[in-house]
Amino acid sequence: MADHEMEANILEDLYSWIDQVPLSRPKRDLKRDFSDGVLVAEVVKHFVPSIVEMHNYSSALAVNKKLVNWQILNRKVFRKLGFEVNDDVVKNIVNCQPSAIDQFLLLLRKKIEQSSMQRAKSNQPEVGQAEDRVLLHDLPVHIRKTSSNHSQQMKTTVAKISESENIFPAGTMMSHKSVDSVPKSFPGDGQLVKILQEKDEQLKAKDETIEILKAKIHRLEQLLQLKDIRIEDLQTRLNNSITAKAISKKKS
Repeated sequence: MADHEMEANILEDLYSWIDQVPLSRPKRDLKRDFSDGVLVAEVVKHFVPSIVEMHNYSSALAVNKKLVNWQILNRKVFRKLGFEVNDDVVKNIVNCQPSAIDQFLLLLRKKIEQSSMQRAKSNQPEVGQAEDRVLLHDLPVHIRKTSSNHSQQMKTTVAKISESENIFPAGTMMSHKSVDSVPKSFPGDGQLVKILQEKDEQLKAKDETIEILKAKIHRLEQLLQLKDIRIEDLQTRLNNSITAKAISKKKS
């Protein structure tokens, strides 16, 4: 009873995930609705739009036309998500075999979530590299422009003053944490100090943003591990169920 409830919960969670996607046709029977691969392409397009071109797929009732769609999915989409579907599984899906599409969608969801996790990690700047560029990309446009202007203005002002007053000798670097130590006695210092203070505040805010993103990634990793366990458990149970039914049919 408990196993049945767990399996039902996993499938219910899967169907809720599918419900997030605005599909081009209503869902009536998943094993038939998804058999031609078109709705599969739409699901991937919803979550990873850059790897799917919907004009490559057309609705089909004939098995051979369904297979063409799945071959394109394997070649152009699934490989980019790090997996391929073997011929036996594809045949089961296009022939609307019970549980075949459920098992596939569980795997697809896992791969999409892994891809999302990798993209989230790739958006994080490495220590000391491109911190401004990466984090400014995540800010609203008007803030991005202001911050970019401040950054450019600061660089120009510092360069001019360095040349004329030799405040920052060649080969030295000024940390954004050392605003308070900037000399206060050179010409135009009021504007420069103000710019540096604003930049310092922006960098601190970005540091906080990084920490928040790291916390979110950690939480997503934990959720992904939990889903992996649940998916593997369901796949095992579904496989056992299919095997048991096959043995039962042979005996009868």
